[in-house]
Amino acid sequence: MLLTQDTDFCDARTYAPGTHKGCIIFRLGNPTRTALIQRILSVMSMDEAKSWSGCVVVASDLKVRVRR
Repeated sequence: MLLTQDTDFCDARTYAPGTHKGCIIFRLGNPTRTALIQRILSVMSMDEAKSWSGCVVVASDLKVRVRR
């Protein structure tokens, strides 16, 4: 699973869900190191995270969207 802040990975034409191991794109309003680490830990501890293999996941400050 790739963890990134690079929004180019949101392009479903290039990185179609199911064609890779999966990626989580973090889009935070104020992406300080501390805020990013806290959000990574909170997202990765979610029960649904186990089913995200091969998916494109976009995690913002308040929500998580999963493209399967």
